[in-house]
Amino acid sequence: MEKVVFIANVDCGTGMSGGSTIYFELLKRFYDSFQLFFLGSHGTIKKLKQEKIKNITYIESDNNDSSNLYSIFGIFYHSVRRLLKGIQSIYKNSDIFDKVDYIYSASDFWPDIIPALLIKWRNPKVKWVTAFYFFAPKPWQRINPYASSLIRRIIGIFYWLTQLLAYILIRKWANLVIACNEIDRKIFIRDGFPEENIIAIYGGVDLDFINSVPTPKKQIYDAVFMARFHSQKGPIFAVKSWSEVIKTFPHAKLAMIGNGSEEAKIIHYIKKMNLTKNVSLLGFMDKHKKYKVLKSSKIFIHPAIYETGGMAAAEGMACGLPVVAFNQEGYKYCYPQGLLGVSPIGDHHKFAQAILELMIDNKKYVTMRKEAKELVTREWDWNKRASFILRKMQHA
Repeated sequence: MEKVVFIANVDCGTGMSGGSTIYFELLKRFYDSFQLFFLGSHGTIKKLKQEKIKNITYIESDNNDSSNLYSIFGIFYHSVRRLLKGIQSIYKNSDIFDKVDYIYSASDFWPDIIPALLIKWRNPKVKWVTAFYFFAPKPWQRINPYASSLIRRIIGIFYWLTQLLAYILIRKWANLVIACNEIDRKIFIRDGFPEENIIAIYGGVDLDFINSVPTPKKQIYDAVFMARFHSQKGPIFAVKSWSEVIKTFPHAKLAMIGNGSEEAKIIHYIKKMNLTKNVSLLGFMDKHKKYKVLKSSKIFIHPAIYETGGMAAAEGMACGLPVVAFNQEGYKYCYPQGLLGVSPIGDHHKFAQAILELMIDNKKYVTMRKEAKELVTREWDWNKRASFILRKMQHA
């Protein structure tokens, strides 16, 4: 049986990003095709073990999951520490890594790709597969989630520069790239990367599991937001829009699933605008709890200001929720139906109007709800996505 090592050295096992979800779902479906090895932190391994995935050997790179990723010093410390720990793990376990057939790096961050490169350089025959998060916003871009303060601008520049080098290394050495959207895929091809060796995967949804969660008899929330509380994902626009919605529907309720660096800011705004009875902060949720809330809601709101794909909206659609989102270019590829786009990006007044449109126009709501469910059933099922990725890996 061929051997594949998954490297998710950046992940701390807290929360669940889109990139984390992708490798989690692949591991669940690759166990009967490969002998699996996983290199990651203590927290991530603990979380994976709860999934009881078969045929996997865990290699812990770091037992410290306490880095403060919301500060610039925490990010630098985390990145350098995980990079060094990852390199150390490669040499300590060379008897394993020198004999694998595939490497899957879970992100384009250095602590994931540098250890993967070391394995590739030590054994040129190994096939390196890497996920690539969407291209970091250029520091001079007008719409930039890192523009809110000087510290965040420094973090944004650091991210952009490190990804630029990662991009060069990936183009030269990777056998297969899993981009998270069609726009980035076209950039790779434009820059000379072989078209047959890059695919756009927006993630997926576990339809079998979602359909197994009972639909509550009563809908509790008029809308739900589910994402990291990060400026990129626009949680502040969710609550600002909701302060407009309740002018028409005073008792309308919004559920917010997630946590992150913007949490204190969101809590402050809710108190300031007297929204405590209208907005429920539910924290990070997973599995049954998450889908129970989604199925207890009517509309999924996704006010991200910088996004090219993402799978959170697809999870909402899988629960039969139409989506309201700012008009991002990438959505025309991944969400051609079931999504009501809002322009301009960042206008919470227009966003609130779109929410109200679905709340008032029942015919449009029912039509979009049906379109959303049809889309994810046809294109987003994880079983189909994993099989496609497996075929591409074997022919890379």
